[in-house]
Order: sequence, then C-alpha cells, then structure tokens
Amino acid sequence: LYTEVNSGFNVNDNIYISGYTNTTGYRNYVKKVTSTGTIDSSYNYISSGIFDWFPTFIFDGSDNTCYNFSSGRVSGQTDKRFFIDKRSSTGGAVSNFGNSGIVNVDFAGTNYDIIHNITGHEINNGADFKIILVGRTQIESSTNTGFISLARISSTGILDTSFGTNGYTSVPTNLTSSLKKKKKTPALIDDINGKLYVMGYTASSTVSLLRFNLSSVLSTKENQKPTL
Repeated sequence: LYTEVNSGFNVNDNIYISGYTNTTGYRNYVKKVTSTGTIDSSYNYISSGIFDWFPTFIFDGSDNTCYNFSSGRVSGQTDKRFFIDKRSSTGGAVSNFGNSGIVNVDFAGTNYDIIHNITGHEINNGADFKIILVGRTQIESSTNTGFISLARISSTGILDTSFGTNGYTSVPTNLTSSLKKKKKTPALIDDINGKLYVMGYTASSTVSLLRFNLSSVLSTKENQKPTL
C-alpha cells in the first residue's frame, strides 16, 4: 500500500490527516486521530471519485464538516475537473451538497482543471453562503496558454451563474507547459470592500497579485458566522 500524506488539521484536540492512495485510482482519504494518538474508526472517509493532483483538505469548524478537493473525475469522465467532496462530522457524504456530496466543475474547452484553493463568504446580509473555487486550467497542447481560473458555487454545490461569466472567470498566464497546472493559487476575500485577491505565478519567476470584484458581500465582518 502506497500512501502520501499531504496535510493535517487539528480541531478540538483531534487530528485530521489527508492524503491519497494509488491502490484504488489515487483516491483521497482522511483519517481522524484522537489527542492520544488513536485512530478513530468511527470516522470513515475515502473519496468515491478519483483524485489526480494535489488533494487538499479543509476543515470547517462552524459545523465540523470538511471539504476535500483537487483535480478529479467521477465514473465515466476522462477530462480532469475541479473536484470537491464534502463530508460530515463522521466522514459520511453530505447528501445535499452537489451529487451525493460531490461537485465537479468543468471549464469549457480545457483538459486540465485543477483546484488549489477554496474560500467562502456570505452575501445578502448573511442569508446566503458562497464558495469560490480557485485554481488553474489549461488545454492539453503544450503550445496553449494556461489560466488562473475561478468559479463560484452555492452552499449546496450549485454553480452560481451570477459570478463572472455564467459562473466562471479566467485570466491567461505565460507559464511554460510543465508549470501551467501545478503552481498554487492562494486566495483571500476582503469582505468589507467586496474584493477577492488571488496570488500566483503568471510567468516563470513572476508572481502576480490579481484583484477581482465581488458583489453583495457583507459590509462588516462582525456580522459573519464562522466560515471556511
């Protein structure tokens, strides 16, 4: 059994360890370890889809759920897509998120869609919670430009077509073919001013800071619930 651990998270004295195993098609997994170092066997998670690049784990302390994301595909797909898998506090699928806990976002005309980051924010005076997916996309040919790409979904995993162009936004880069889909894209939302900042390489050895407009964000952070 070959495994690679990519990240861990500590919440309420429990440790969550995320990684993937290639014995079942590079599926992502999360193990829960108690503060005494014992594996909690009641927490049982392994992704039902296939992860191909850099699976990442985020714990949402507001409701003890977690998001696992990367490029990936579900049965019958061939292209890599933004893949988000949401799990409950016990590791089970959150049934009202996407399709039985899974959301796959496909950018038109691309072969590789790799999500590196997600960030949440509330709109409409806190009545609605949105999740912005940030990553990289590219066409398979090495001569084509890669993109820093964003999409936004609702709290139930439905693509928000009011964001960007029908739910999507992309900015072209000049990265070489070997780097187009691998470089990270950290993101941060400025709720007060309604801005989204994304940092990442747009050319070899060149780091850019991109700023995007967001509409209907909260006017004050104090009114927000705990979010991602």
